[in-house]
Amino acid sequence: MPSATEECRKPSGNCRGISHCLESGHPISCINSCCLIVLLQRIAGITMTLQYGLEASFREGLSSGNADVLRECLRTYSTIDKTRDAEALFRSCVVKPYMDEVFACYALFI
Repeated sequence: MPSATEECRKPSGNCRGISHCLESGHPISCINSCCLIVLLQRIAGITMTLQYGLEASFREGLSSGNADVLRECLRTYSTIDKTRDAEALFRSCVVKPYMDEVFACYALFI
């Protein structure tokens, strides 16, 4: 039979895992572990969803040249301490294509 912690780690068993801990008389630390696992999974999912949305808005702002959208995205990146992600996205969306074009033109003249 799986332990209460193993039961909590199953994606479909999160809520049942906490119930199992309570019904089986497991210590509070186990119940806290189960709650922490559930919360961390939910936070990871929310973070990923928000990150994808922020990246999409940043890309849209770059492609359209909309300064207001870019300003809001950059403020959000700064607020959540993810400015390096914005820099990397800018490098991949703007700098890399430009440099690829420059090197391709340079290669034609060699």
